[in-house]
Amino acid sequence: MTIGVYWFYQKSLDRAIYVGSSQNIERRIRTHIGKLKQGTHSNPKFQNTWSKYGKDDFLIELLEETD
Repeated sequence: MTIGVYWFYQKSLDRAIYVGSSQNIERRIRTHIGKLKQGTHSNPKFQNTWSKYGKDDFLIELLEETD
């Protein structure tokens, strides 16, 4: 279980599309991806971008691990 800050970075447009933090980053990222695949993510800009460009256009990365 990793605590910290993460992002979904869109490679083709060279921008961070979503930045978040969690006490369990692995679980949180799985939740994001599940909702994005289902088309039910609560962030419409993120959902539209994911739907248009697809998972392969995103880098999902830990930015900072914290206590």
